[in-house]
Amino acid sequence: MAPNGSAHRLQRFLMQLLEAVIETSEDGLEDFRDEALNPLTIIVWLKKAGRSLRNRMKKRGVVRSIPLVPPMVSLPVLIPLAWLAAFFGFLLLSSPAVIGFLKSLLSYLERGIQKKQDIAFREQFFLPMRKASGIHKPKMVFESPRTNRFFLLPPELRYQILNEAFGGGRTLHMSLEFQYPYYLANIERYNDPRFGCHAKIERLVTVNNSHLQTNKPKQWVWFGCVCHRSSCHASKTARYLDKFGDKNGMLSRDSDAPCEPKDDRCLEGVARCKQWPGTWPDKCQIGIFGWLLTCRRAYSEGFSVLYGNNTINIASPALLRSIQDVLPREALFCMTSLELVFDLDRVPFDEAFRTTSKKRAREHSSPLFPSMANLRVAFSKSSRNASSLGLDRNDLHWTEIKKALLGQLFPMIDDFLERVFPSTTDVVISCPSWNWYSAIDLVLIDQQGKDTSKAQHSGFKGTKFWRQSPAHEVISPGNGNVQALEEGTQPKPLRTGFWVHSSDRPMHTRSWRATEAPVPPMRAFSMPVSEAMYSLVSRWTTVLALVITYPIIRIIYNLYFHPLAKVPGATAWSASRLPFILALLRGTIVHDFQDLHRRYGPVLRIAPDEVTFAQPDAWADIFQLRPGHEQFLKDPIWWKRQPGKPDSLISAIDPDSHARIRKALAPAFTPRALRSQEHVLYRYVNLLVERLQETVRAQPQEAEHAVVDMSPWFNFTTFDIFGDLGYGESFDCLQNSRYHPWISLLFNSVKAASYVAAARYYPVVEYLLLKCIPASLQKMADDHYRQIVDKVDRRFNWELDRPDIMSHVMRTKDEPEGMTTDQIYSTFMVLTTAGSETTATVLSGTLNYLIGNQDKLRKLESEILGAFQSREVIKSNTLKDLPYLNAVIREGLRLCPPIPWVLPRKVPPPGDTVCGVWLPGGTSVSIQAYTMNRDPQYFHSPTSFVPERWLPEATTDGNSVFYKDQRHGLQPFSVGPRNCMGQHLAMAEMRLILASLIWTFEFQPAGQQLRWEDLRTFLLVEKKPINVRMKLRGPSSRPSAV
Repeated sequence: MAPNGSAHRLQRFLMQLLEAVIETSEDGLEDFRDEALNPLTIIVWLKKAGRSLRNRMKKRGVVRSIPLVPPMVSLPVLIPLAWLAAFFGFLLLSSPAVIGFLKSLLSYLERGIQKKQDIAFREQFFLPMRKASGIHKPKMVFESPRTNRFFLLPPELRYQILNEAFGGGRTLHMSLEFQYPYYLANIERYNDPRFGCHAKIERLVTVNNSHLQTNKPKQWVWFGCVCHRSSCHASKTARYLDKFGDKNGMLSRDSDAPCEPKDDRCLEGVARCKQWPGTWPDKCQIGIFGWLLTCRRAYSEGFSVLYGNNTINIASPALLRSIQDVLPREALFCMTSLELVFDLDRVPFDEAFRTTSKKRAREHSSPLFPSMANLRVAFSKSSRNASSLGLDRNDLHWTEIKKALLGQLFPMIDDFLERVFPSTTDVVISCPSWNWYSAIDLVLIDQQGKDTSKAQHSGFKGTKFWRQSPAHEVISPGNGNVQALEEGTQPKPLRTGFWVHSSDRPMHTRSWRATEAPVPPMRAFSMPVSEAMYSLVSRWTTVLALVITYPIIRIIYNLYFHPLAKVPGATAWSASRLPFILALLRGTIVHDFQDLHRRYGPVLRIAPDEVTFAQPDAWADIFQLRPGHEQFLKDPIWWKRQPGKPDSLISAIDPDSHARIRKALAPAFTPRALRSQEHVLYRYVNLLVERLQETVRAQPQEAEHAVVDMSPWFNFTTFDIFGDLGYGESFDCLQNSRYHPWISLLFNSVKAASYVAAARYYPVVEYLLLKCIPASLQKMADDHYRQIVDKVDRRFNWELDRPDIMSHVMRTKDEPEGMTTDQIYSTFMVLTTAGSETTATVLSGTLNYLIGNQDKLRKLESEILGAFQSREVIKSNTLKDLPYLNAVIREGLRLCPPIPWVLPRKVPPPGDTVCGVWLPGGTSVSIQAYTMNRDPQYFHSPTSFVPERWLPEATTDGNSVFYKDQRHGLQPFSVGPRNCMGQHLAMAEMRLILASLIWTFEFQPAGQQLRWEDLRTFLLVEKKPINVRMKLRGPSSRPSAV
């Protein structure tokens, strides 16, 4: 059947493309082998290979023109992608194994149409493999060079060759034993593919074997060999009544009746191993594993011949009990002839056995052997306990024999054959020799207890008789249905009964002991099959192909088939998480987001599963509770709890846990609590002014101004304030004019958190990163946490004469509505940073903009100096009523947000809308405060420091250029149930510090002003020195208060 036009054209295109790639790779590989391995050489080689590939494809007419660089890819995106492509391209095109893989793929495409015709022929001669659920069957077939020519033969000829080699109706023993492992007798022959390679399933079992490694523990081992006894199946098997019965339906002896199966695996005196040509351990092996390990196609055809054209003999109790779990389902499907050997001496005929048998019969409601045609089952008795089952009439009463056999064994066989072997037409059950007449009467008795066979079989001394299933109407001896068939036609297969064969021969059955370990799962035995299916392509080539192919497939899915594929965004960012991670690690993520928002709009896809918004309305949709909508929870990537650490106020993802912690902390951050703590603020702000006065006075007299870096001084002040409010003691940063060692560690941990979050996007990388953490770094982290514990524990043991944050927390500590001790440790560790560093960042940015805008600084000086006659009268309740001071702080919050990028939340399942955009559940969403605050769509003159936009007249005067500013888009303290609890404290600190400094000092720029837009962001802003020229303000510069 010819392929359709579009499929045929696609196939030809792929063939031509592969031919060009192979030629280019082979030529380039010869030139590259002598070159040194360095990035420049790789790029030069790839450039040369790309041009060669383009020329070859033009000659073949694949495409008219192929640009080397797509025009839509910008240079910043192209550079990292080029390095990535150079690395993978070098691995892909410089390996001979990969070139061989491409050749195999090309061979597959060339024979695509022939394969469809070949499958039709194969179905006539080869038993098809069953498509069982849960079993992997590859869709593509890669032929090996050593098997290519064989599969060009007609299917009929291939079938005959494989049947002669691996089939032919032989009996193959299969066993599973728990014993000591074997030594290898001949390493060279053992590893030779012609003799089965190293497949355990074809080892030989011998009696008194001296090759057991008794110094090693026992293990489950596969064994298999070719049966060497004289073939009992050489004569034709009689399958129908007219071959076994006379005109009266009586049975007669038949020399062609098949013998019972035996467990005769190389037992001395039974098997003819010594006369069999060959040397141990190869003489009893069929040698098929060398063939099965060739390729998938060889495995498929050889597998069906092995199991479909031979008789499989199983006598292992462990294998019989777990055959449906141990053997692959394809093997059960392919089997057409089976021999089973059961030791009756190990079958407990009791109520538990009957219950278990019925349960297993129900489990096998679907046929395990749908292709089975011939079945031989042998029940043997052990010579050491011949009468244990009551088969000797002298040892057991007749009614007990009838109860044991008729009530359990044969009805179980009836049901077992009907359920498990529905298509079997030739079944023989071999039993040990006992009183023949009694056995005939026993087996043929019906369910009502009426003996219908005694008269019919009186005097009959046969060795084989027919047992019909009593629950069905069957074609049986003496039934008129046989004569009703047309003359010359075959009777119907006897599917509702079976032949019972009694033998006087010894069964030669080995007595099995109870297994000493449970049977391993199927995966342990299917490993050789899995290796055979993938053995054509070498292991490293397969791994390399997967490493290269999976990202390509994933990129295609992310760009064209992902639910977020229609959300605007840069191609590189939408295809992979790598650009996001690179920007995060470089610290340029907020600036990259700003550039992307300018190009693609306020809704931006920044990763395959993440969308960010630069719209004021997104605050309410993401962070506030909306009626009829589920709450957006924090992204675990950023707030994943560390092992052994409890939740904190900031890291708690569960809303109930967060609400309980917030409720315990809330009384400490109310306006009333703030008024009771104002004296702490005044003390450390006054200490800041005093320390700066000392610094200015320490300058030489000829120096009019002192150059001071204000950034650390702001940090000193905010950390000391929170230390006193939270732990009852400051960190003494202002007193010592340097950071506390613990605070320095906090700064480093914030930056390291970005690296940890980046690694969490790839669990394998995170696992390796955690394993590679130096012991010294881990010790540093432990010391950090231990210092927190010490500070909190000391505060627990103190009695202060004033309230602080900890005093409110201690009231409900370890109560159901309060925080546990461990939660207090974790919460105060993050509050120390969140309550100090963020405030210091806004102060540094605001002062930097004031120094660069002297006109705004003069307005602020005029307001503060005009409101207070001395620094001692500057109070918080008065400062909050100064309009320009508050406008300056809000403008500082707009241009210098302490958290420029609001960390993402997760869209709840099954999805929700944000700003009218539907997003599937599990999508990460965030708000770009830095971008939105600088967007001209929401703010007039967005990049300019203009506090006037926040004055009351700007919001009421329709003629003001700032009238239409979207002020509700500025939410520096977030919104919703997780907004900042300490925003009143932060605003009070910023007002008091700025007012006190402006009243005390005169500020001038010191050199070139710092560009805040150039600072990097690692969760928090990485501040640089804010150098200013400052001097003490003289009395003449302070106007009299009105």
